[in-house]
Amino acid sequence: TIFSDPKTVSDLSSEEYQSSLLRKQVLQDSVRITLENPLFGVGPGVFAVHMANEAKRNGKWANWLVSHNAYTQVSSEMGFPGLFFYLAAIVSAWVSVIGIWRDRRQSPLIRSIALSVICSLTGLGVAFLFAADAYVPWLPVVMGLAVALKMAVKDSARRELQPISAVAPAYSPNPWIAASRVAPIPVLEGVAPIPAKVQSGPAPKYRFLGRPLRNPKRRSD
Repeated sequence: TIFSDPKTVSDLSSEEYQSSLLRKQVLQDSVRITLENPLFGVGPGVFAVHMANEAKRNGKWANWLVSHNAYTQVSSEMGFPGLFFYLAAIVSAWVSVIGIWRDRRQSPLIRSIALSVICSLTGLGVAFLFAADAYVPWLPVVMGLAVALKMAVKDSARRELQPISAVAPAYSPNPWIAASRVAPIPVLEGVAPIPAKVQSGPAPKYRFLGRPLRNPKRRSD
C-alpha cells in the first residue's frame, strides 16, 4: 500500500488505502519537522505532541501518531546529529560482526553466532523503515550481543598469543594445607594406612568467565 495506487473506487474507500494515506502523511510530516529543526529536533518522544499542537493551532483534528519510520523518528525528534550517531552505532556493530563472520580462522560456532547477529541487525534495519521502533530495547540488545561477541573473540585471540604464565598467576598453595600434606599420617593398630593422594602434573587452573581466580585451590582426583 505504500508503493501502489488504488485501481477502483472501492479501493479509494478501503481501510488499507486510508491507512496508507495516513502513514504517508505522517512520514512527510516527520521529514518536514526534521528540516525545520535540523539541529536538536523537537525532543525524544515529542513528535506526536508537537504534531497535535500544530494541528490544534491550524484547527485540525490531531491524529496523535508517531512517524512510521524509525530513522525519520530519530531525525525529527533529535535532529541530524542524533540520526548520525544512531546510524553510526548500528553500522559499527554490523561491520564488526561482519569481520568476525568473514574471518576463516574462527570456529564454525563463532561464525554461526556472528551470522545470527548479522541477520538480526539486518532484519531490524529493514523493519525500522516501516515502524517507529527507535526506542524499543530490541536494537540495544542485539548491538550488545555484537559488542560482547567482538570482545570475547578479541580476548580469546589475546589469550592464545600470551603464555600461560602471563594469563594466570603462578600457583601458591596455602601453607597450612601444604604443612598438613607433608605431616605423617598416623597408623592405627590393625588398620592399613591410607595412601596419600599425590597429584601429578601442573596444578589445574580455574577461571570464571575467562578470568583467573585470585586464590585457586588444588583439586585431587
